[in-house]
Amino acid sequence: MILGTGTYGTVDLTDQGDVIKKIPAKGFSIYLREVFNLVYLNKEPNLHVVGLKGFSVPEMNIKLERGSEDIAAWIKKSPSSAERGKVISQLLLCVWWLHHMQITHADLKLGNIIYVRNTDSIRLIDFGFSGLPGWCHHTCTTPAYADPNKEDGPSGDIYSLGIILTELLTGVPFISRPSASKIRDALQVLGSDHRKIISRMISLKRKRPTIDEVCTSFGLRLPPF
Repeated sequence: MILGTGTYGTVDLTDQGDVIKKIPAKGFSIYLREVFNLVYLNKEPNLHVVGLKGFSVPEMNIKLERGSEDIAAWIKKSPSSAERGKVISQLLLCVWWLHHMQITHADLKLGNIIYVRNTDSIRLIDFGFSGLPGWCHHTCTTPAYADPNKEDGPSGDIYSLGIILTELLTGVPFISRPSASKIRDALQVLGSDHRKIISRMISLKRKRPTIDEVCTSFGLRLPPF
């Protein structure tokens, strides 16, 4: 059964209950990049990134985690502010680790964050566009989360993350690329501290904060690196 369809493949549920990401032959380079990134990132076993459960070169399949749903579906269940805060903390630490590993995700969005019910935790998925500096281009990101300035590297991730944080904090996902006025309206319901840091994250004119600054503004204690 097909659970979802993306630009470079489908996510299927097998008869055995496994969730498999299937990538057709035309996406071979994307598949190799994703496997490389997952192997590289799995040097850190505590990172909340989807585990490399297995992959097959002939079929180009990546096995994902069981018992999961994307965050957009989870938000529709109206989680409490405490539950959303926990997800936000995990997400920020995910991106913090990526950037300190010199990896830009380049496609951060609600659809690439999954909630694993049996562990009450999140995973980032879809590393096909990710890479080290100079190896990825942020312009490939889903339009609703794409940096209008089309900046490569961490700054583009920070913009996307600002949109995601707005959605998680308000509990209302954006249906399409939000206009500047729509973002301002959404930010008005947030506390002043969150409003200030997110405004900097999605700024098109000022230098954006680093992921360390974002984590600190949300009161996270960062582990030593």
